[in-house]
Amino acid sequence: MKFSSGEILDSFLSGYPLLEDLLVVRGSNDNVKTFNIAVPSLRILSIIDLNYGSHGLRDDVGFVIKAPSMNSLTITTHFFGIH
Repeated sequence: MKFSSGEILDSFLSGYPLLEDLLVVRGSNDNVKTFNIAVPSLRILSIIDLNYGSHGLRDDVGFVIKAPSMNSLTITTHFFGIH
């Protein structure tokens, strides 16, 4: 699911108060730059960050995580250069 803004993502996640396992895949052309993940019940969070070409690693993107029940966090970053 692709979100048009961070506020819509926040509203979506708040609709699942018993969410325990979440996979987030972010591409370099996503509309949401900072993902705010505030889910008290979240236990497992997996993040796959896909960066393409000149949109690679940037300072204006990130994650804010508030998940006091979390016991597993996996972050994978893939960079694909354009030739």
